[in-house]
Amino acid sequence: MVTMMRYSVIVVLIALVVVGVGVYFLTLPAPVDVNAVRGYADPMTENLLVAMNEGNYNRFTQDLDSAMRSALTEGVFNQTASTIKSKIGSYVSKEFWKAERDGSFISAYYMARFTDEPAEVIVKTVFSETGERAYVSGLWFDSPKLRG
Repeated sequence: MVTMMRYSVIVVLIALVVVGVGVYFLTLPAPVDVNAVRGYADPMTENLLVAMNEGNYNRFTQDLDSAMRSALTEGVFNQTASTIKSKIGSYVSKEFWKAERDGSFISAYYMARFTDEPAEVIVKTVFSETGERAYVSGLWFDSPKLRG
């Protein structure tokens, strides 16, 4: 009886470990073809950042998906660009960090330099793919000065 009970406990523990490992691997981001993502993400992100420097709404919106284009009016763009410039300055350069897939969206992350932020700024550009083309679905910035 004791041996059967130990066996049952061991089987349950093994099952819990297997389930735990399975859940862990299911929650990992799906792999992406980094070279393919960078093929569109690098130039589109560069365009967004330069357009913000220039205050050029038409240039900024050229790669946005329809939902983001509808939400981002010229007034919202001007206010956002102004806030970014007042807190961290103008965009200088970026370096690719990583790419991740989350459902139907792909995020490209960059470590960027801005004139008035001594720390690196994390720039996250989110893309959706429609047919053969990728579109910008989101853009986020993170740095100490933006958080403070």
